[in-house]
Amino acid sequence: MQSLSKGKYMGKVAKKLNVDGNIFSTTHYFDNNENCDWHYHENPHISFIFEGEDYSESVHSSTNRAFKNGVTFYRSDEKHRWVKQSRFSKSANIELESDFYQKYDLSESQINNAITQNIDTKFLMLKIQQEILFKDSDSKASIQTLLFELISQSKNSYEYTIPVWVSNLNEILNDRWNENLSLKELANATGVHPITISKHFRKYFGCTLGEYMRKLKVNKSISLIKNSDLNLTDIAFRCGFADQSHFTRTFKNYTGLLPRDFRKF
Repeated sequence: MQSLSKGKYMGKVAKKLNVDGNIFSTTHYFDNNENCDWHYHENPHISFIFEGEDYSESVHSSTNRAFKNGVTFYRSDEKHRWVKQSRFSKSANIELESDFYQKYDLSESQINNAITQNIDTKFLMLKIQQEILFKDSDSKASIQTLLFELISQSKNSYEYTIPVWVSNLNEILNDRWNENLSLKELANATGVHPITISKHFRKYFGCTLGEYMRKLKVNKSISLIKNSDLNLTDIAFRCGFADQSHFTRTFKNYTGLLPRDFRKF
């Protein structure tokens, strides 16, 4: 079984930047990559498959970890392998230095929690990719700020005990992201008063209800832009936007990229 040292991946590393000991990179996977072999990395890392439809199996997981959400956190020495579903794919990677947990008083579970629960995860990963691409005198400071924004969600979430209605609401919003749900419908579905949702939504979700619903739609559009032949107008309507102009403004607001530029990214 292959052990990958710092900064190494099974694909071809196209771009790489070292920021305070952490390696931020972009990796391309082609048909001729030997990327179906079981392997592990010496350091923990975060991967975001933003183009292609690959998924990974892990010996530490009871089931295959499909990249339906695009982003996965791997613990150090966690054995896994890629199973390719597409001819070509791209991933954004953040490899954390070996003493990262101790240095910043964080744990694996906190970082994993952030990756799975933070609605802004994909947006932050894409903004880091832009900084790697631009790579000017301010990029390293910007990347470090984006990294801590990415992993801070989980640390804050431990301050609260999450009520059942919040978990139910989150599930409803994610399952029915393409519906125009009213506050009254959400209150009826969760069994709480509309005022309760309104009063506490930002506390548990980190933004307003409208912002969260728009973020879900942009999240869904990311895969369609990269992995489909649909034009941007069709993607806008499929993801619940009134028109392409509204979609373009919202997508750029959260990712920093215009949809047409992301398609070429």
